[in-house]
Amino acid sequence: MVQADGTVAPRPVASSRSVGGQAVIDKGLQVGETVVTDGQVRLVPGVKVQFKNNLSD
Repeated sequence: MVQADGTVAPRPVASSRSVGGQAVIDKGLQVGETVVTDGQVRLVPGVKVQFKNNLSD
């Protein structure tokens, strides 16, 4: 999860199912929170993230 200061923190989540490459998250996130969806393997807690604008999705 991306925190208010732009750094990341791990957060356990629970998904109920996956359809067409998209997961339905049941627990662990609140509306309006920002999550990392690309490049998360390179992250460590506390690192600052850089946002990209991907208009093709």
